[in-house]
Amino acid sequence: MSVLAKHLKDLVGHELIVVMDDDRTYKGRLAEFDESWMMLNDVTEGSTQNLRGWEEPAVSGGIVEKYITMRGIVSEEKDRTKIIRLKDVLINLDQVLRVWPLRPEYLAKPEHIHVEGHGPVTRENRAGRI
Repeated sequence: MSVLAKHLKDLVGHELIVVMDDDRTYKGRLAEFDESWMMLNDVTEGSTQNLRGWEEPAVSGGIVEKYITMRGIVSEEKDRTKIIRLKDVLINLDQVLRVWPLRPEYLAKPEHIHVEGHGPVTRENRAGRI
């Protein structure tokens, strides 16, 4: 049993944040796992490349027709497109970089970091800090 599998055993049913090697991040409840895969339920997706926050992952279930014209290949989506919200995800453990359990003790503000005398930077006080 791998080190990851030993720790995941205690986390079944708990919320996790999983960071992948392609910079995608998934947050969801660990349903089950084996030596190669884990399954998360009620999944939201984030990315380390943007700051939009957590979103429901979705795919387009629409029909795309392609045809060739004098200007090249044209793709056209038909009006019957559907957005499919993904609630569950299977994750290949070989592509996982980090796993964090979402527990209240991990969400507390760190006590060892103190910044005194610094408030938010505003237009008025920014000039004095440069």
